[in-house]
Amino acid sequence: DDAQSYLADAGAIFHRVLGERDPHTLEARNAYAGSLLKTGKYSESEASQRVTLELRRRILGEEHQDTLATMSDLANALYGQGRYEEAADFYRKILEVQVRRYGEKDKTTLAMMVNMGGILATQERLAEAEAVIRRMLSLCDGVLSEDHPTRLTAMNNLAGILADAGHFAEAESIARRTLEIRRRVLGSEHDSTLGTMCELANAVSQQGRFAEADELASEALTVWDAK
Repeated sequence: DDAQSYLADAGAIFHRVLGERDPHTLEARNAYAGSLLKTGKYSESEASQRVTLELRRRILGEEHQDTLATMSDLANALYGQGRYEEAADFYRKILEVQVRRYGEKDKTTLAMMVNMGGILATQERLAEAEAVIRRMLSLCDGVLSEDHPTRLTAMNNLAGILADAGHFAEAESIARRTLEIRRRVLGSEHDSTLGTMCELANAVSQQGRFAEADELASEALTVWDAK
């Protein structure tokens, strides 16, 4: 919230001094829309990103990295509003360009594969989601370390997808490894760590180990309640 006023001021100054087409103006607009996204103001973020996207397409072209970044943020704003088909269309277009222009092992490509897998899972297309995430993880070696945030997000998502598909033992194994790394890197009270604890609790519960699941879920809730 605090950042939004600074970013709005920066955008206005750049616009007045350099014009709406200047890269600094567009970057400020994009950052402002990103701050709206992070605070859950999805419709406002969408409106701002659509303007920025149109300008970046016109100035930089459809396949420039900055244009793709704005498309990704717009897709995230649509996702936040539950408009999954629209968001998936953007993710698909971005991923197609990323693979063709920058290759599968590009870090941005890998991050977009995680997004694509996530939205497929939201649409309950679990087999497709699992295939995308497994492909992404198979490409990580030499590009993303095991404790890289994008890789950990993919591992966490895969655990959830596997649990939803009924593969509880493998979901548990992956969630445990993800939790171990997130505790070490982020600490036990980080939201991402707590989210993985809940994924693990679900996988454990589905296997009938209710006391262990209750302990994990209770620990996560206690930390969240204390925040």
